[in-house]
Amino acid sequence: IPPTPVGPALMLSMQDGLLRWHPAHDPGAVGEEPVLALAEVMASPDGQVLAVTSSDGGWVGTWSSHLQVWRKGQWQLVDLSRPVRQRFARLTRQRDPDALNVAVLALSASRRVWLLAEVPCSSSYRRMCTLAVYEADAQSGQVLRRLPPAQARQRIPGNFDGEVHVITAANLA
Repeated sequence: IPPTPVGPALMLSMQDGLLRWHPAHDPGAVGEEPVLALAEVMASPDGQVLAVTSSDGGWVGTWSSHLQVWRKGQWQLVDLSRPVRQRFARLTRQRDPDALNVAVLALSASRRVWLLAEVPCSSSYRRMCTLAVYEADAQSGQVLRRLPPAQARQRIPGNFDGEVHVITAANLA
């Protein structure tokens, strides 16, 4: 793709499987990384956080997300898939956290990120299709909390109106 604005603050381009980006106000602050063909890219409103969600196999593949965060004058990789998968695996009693899907739902200018975790619907896991929403801090890379569906709908900026299933001890038995 040719250089394209992503929101008001970030320019993005992709060529030969290499994603490149820079803040619109600073063409010299370039970040780059290889990206799989099946990927979604999202930028925070201020252009300080770039989220890449990619799949190793599409609808039935595993989805992972990571962030590129502008801090201390450079782009730094922040992996939120691993800590979200670990929390979600404990919650859903899955033995293989790496088989769980994680995707970024939204980013805010305050460096909050909301992620969706899923037990794949195409799996043979007992709790397949179970979902949870997590809120994290992009700057520190810490997962802050799991959000109940009503709170997720209130807190997530934009047009999030997806169905989120409540996970409780009662429906995990």
